[in-house]
Amino acid sequence: MVSEAERDEVAQEKYGKKFEELSPEERQSVGGTIGGRKRVDDIGPEGMSKMAQEQESVKAKHASEESK
Repeated sequence: MVSEAERDEVAQEKYGKKFEELSPEERQSVGGTIGGRKRVDDIGPEGMSKMAQEQESVKAKHASEESK
C-alpha cells in the first residue's frame, strides 16, 4: 500500500497540489507514476529496457500483419 506522504509527494511534483485536491484523472495519473516507479524498482532498469524492446517487437509484428 502506498503511504499518504508518497501520494502527496508525487502529486506535488506533477501538479503542485496535495493528492486530496486532485481531480479523478490527476489522481489516476499519480497512481500510474507511483506504480511505474515501483515496477522499475522491482524489475530494475535492465528489465524495463528488455520489456520496451519486446513491446517494440510486438508492435512491428502487428504493423507487418496489418499491411498484408
